[in-house]
Amino acid sequence: ATFPFAHLDPIFLAWSDKESPMAIPVGIQFNITTDLFRQTLRGRPLLPMIRVIMPPLFAVVVAGESQDIQGGDCYVVLQQQGTCKLCGIPFEQDAIRCRREWNRKNVAEITFVNKGAWLWRGLMYKMWITVYNPEVEDAEDSDPRQWIMESFYGEPVPIAKAPDGYGLDYKLIEGFKISDRAHLTVQESTERNGSAYVPPQEFSMSFPTILEPRDVIELHAPPGFRTSVEVGVLVTRIECWGFEYLPKQWPTEEEVKIDPTLIRPPLRPPIPPERPQWAAGAGWMQELPVILLEANCSNSSANDSADALANACNTSNASNTSTASTRVQEHFAASGLPEWALHAAVLAQDAAAGNLTSSGSVVGFLVLRNHCLSDPDVVTDAFWKNLPGTTNLSLSLNSSRIVNRTTAADATSWSSKFATGSHVVQLCLRAASLNETRLAELEGMYDACSAACYSFASCTAQNTTSCTYNISWNIGLCLESCSFATPIVHKERCSWMASEIVPLNSSAVGVQVLESASCEEACCNSSAAMGAGLNLSRSGLEADGEEADPTAGGEYNWCSCVSADTLLVEVLWLSSSNLTIELEEWRSAYEAALTIRNWDRFPLQTTPVCYDNKLVFNIQATDLHPERSLLNGTIISFRLAYQNPTRPPMWFMNFWTVRHVQAGFVVSSDAVAGWVVVSKLRYIVMELKTEVLKPNDYAEIHVEFVTVNPADNLQIIAVSPEAFNFSEAIIASYPNASGVNSRLYWSGFTDVKVARASATELNIKMDVDSVEYVRFKIAGLRIPWNGGQALFNLFSTVRGIPRDEMQNCCPPGYPAINPGEVFRVPYRFFNFKGFLNNKFMQQRSVYPIASGMETRLDEMHTALFQFFLPHSYRSLKVGYEIVLVL
Repeated sequence: ATFPFAHLDPIFLAWSDKESPMAIPVGIQFNITTDLFRQTLRGRPLLPMIRVIMPPLFAVVVAGESQDIQGGDCYVVLQQQGTCKLCGIPFEQDAIRCRREWNRKNVAEITFVNKGAWLWRGLMYKMWITVYNPEVEDAEDSDPRQWIMESFYGEPVPIAKAPDGYGLDYKLIEGFKISDRAHLTVQESTERNGSAYVPPQEFSMSFPTILEPRDVIELHAPPGFRTSVEVGVLVTRIECWGFEYLPKQWPTEEEVKIDPTLIRPPLRPPIPPERPQWAAGAGWMQELPVILLEANCSNSSANDSADALANACNTSNASNTSTASTRVQEHFAASGLPEWALHAAVLAQDAAAGNLTSSGSVVGFLVLRNHCLSDPDVVTDAFWKNLPGTTNLSLSLNSSRIVNRTTAADATSWSSKFATGSHVVQLCLRAASLNETRLAELEGMYDACSAACYSFASCTAQNTTSCTYNISWNIGLCLESCSFATPIVHKERCSWMASEIVPLNSSAVGVQVLESASCEEACCNSSAAMGAGLNLSRSGLEADGEEADPTAGGEYNWCSCVSADTLLVEVLWLSSSNLTIELEEWRSAYEAALTIRNWDRFPLQTTPVCYDNKLVFNIQATDLHPERSLLNGTIISFRLAYQNPTRPPMWFMNFWTVRHVQAGFVVSSDAVAGWVVVSKLRYIVMELKTEVLKPNDYAEIHVEFVTVNPADNLQIIAVSPEAFNFSEAIIASYPNASGVNSRLYWSGFTDVKVARASATELNIKMDVDSVEYVRFKIAGLRIPWNGGQALFNLFSTVRGIPRDEMQNCCPPGYPAINPGEVFRVPYRFFNFKGFLNNKFMQQRSVYPIASGMETRLDEMHTALFQFFLPHSYRSLKVGYEIVLVL
């Protein structure tokens, strides 16, 4: 077979926009059957050629202002595949010539000009041709159209005949279908260094086809990017790095009116409360009866009937019954019920336990909550603010009604806080207390008391002694109906309120007046207090006697009433209804509303799978918005972190792509050009090996580094200080190098040589592999006479393609990861002068004549030096001294 294993590797599958078409390479991977190199046949030199014929409507991109010209130079990249040193590196451009055929825009002719691009059997190659995709989408039921690949010597056949051209290999290659156009945007990262970790960046994508269950969305980063991270210690898993969906920003109603093609969800009703109003302000709630298992009831359960529990636990006798009541009271107290309400709660529990059915169903509910009693028509006196200790309180539901302001009764101010049609109830608080002052007066009036008591039928059975000397007893039994003032004081306070704040089918079994004054009635019923301290457990104690946590719902946030004329009461309600069902209904409605709102914010909720440079969404039915039409064209946004590739991707593969796969076919796709990633040279060391004492002396530099990518050329550019001069530089890296001082030889140096030298630039020819330790010495250069930190730009290339670099290398500590070490150019003393004085010159006043003589041998002299410092000096490290050497 000719061109074995040939197949296409397209980047962009969608149709091209006629107004602004996207030029993107299409890869063709292949082997050859016949070697392709320059041949001389019948005395004529013939160059090898490959011709690629694309399906109609494809267009090969050519250089020039217009694509409507005939012929033209096209863009092609050829590289060898595999694991060799230069595999994946494009052949040099001067070795390949690409022309678009004169009369057919969909045909590219690639000629291999010199041996830098000869092709040989047994090797795998890949060729990238830049094209425009057709401007129309392929039909859904159509088959992919084939591409044709041919090879020749000389001119292509059948246009030319021997000896001008000879046909060689021929291959039909399976093509690809042109899909619909998706839309992908990628936030461009400012972190361009190779291997660097990039914080989460924003991505968005939208598709013209509605997403369906079992669809797949594939997002591909350019080669070398890493999108996944391993998390966990003992048990590890792979996750997409920093992935999170971003809330969907739907168009406004005004925007939809302007552009009807825009889609937005319908107007949703308000989110209902999570609980009914009576539960919103509830500080404590308990199902009845409470089943507390004794430690010796290991064979019983809370689901057993009351008789079974009584028999199993021996609770039928009086002592056990008393113990059970005590334990119930302790359970209520531990669960947060106030002390004043314990007695009423225990009585309700006893009644409920007696009515427990064989199925163990709920008999009733206790609910503790606050109410604010306010009635603008009633002036509150000080009685309610300072209740006597003997006061007996009771609360009742007097009546209920529907607010209708057309009636005279509802035209009053009390109904102003209720909407028309609201269902309201009247709560009345009654208090009966002893008037201590009146009682003292009556105790001194025993004769009148006695006469009054005997005058009533209810007192005929009482004796005089009791009436005279036990006046307090007579107050309760007789004097309450006396003709004169009774010592019992009765007060009543009523208030209308929404019926929803009272539990269904309930009556008050206990009430307590609280201190008031910090927040309104709305506070007591607001969602802020919802669920605070709720206790819905039926089993307070486990079989082993350990007490369960009854306050798992949180502390009870008590609230008060704002007005001084408003009375805050705490009521223990007993409901005969199963409030669990009502709570569950409210919770279900609340969660359903939250769920649809969450779908509106995140219409796609698939957890993607990441590996290498890929992000894959395997969509399930439970991952999609219930209203599937909202996913048509919806922009799905998310954040994703990643790691830059160690080796920057070539320009012809540097694209982010997204594909929507449905039923095994790509139905829409898009591609976005990536950005340049910089690969950094590592472990850079540049040392000054010689001491330069005069401006024209030559210096010697030792250079070493580790490559990331293969390289055949290194460019060194001096940046600072000014006046480096490489024009006479020489390099020694191996013995017997001509014109090189033998003292530069050093075994283990890299085989390099000077390719081109100028004042501030040195180009070095080399042949190094990726991750190779490179070291050599540069001699014959002149360093600046002005001192300072030396900085250089280093760039490596292979076949003219930029690979590794390090710019402004390197101040101390730069770069932060793997900092380089580069020498400092020494500063110079200026106006340096020296003086030598013999012993006569040192004492001119003593030896005025001898001091004018020249210095002589074998005499002691004093040397004097004078200089100026060009720079301030300080110790680089604590404890290091600055030394002056002569």
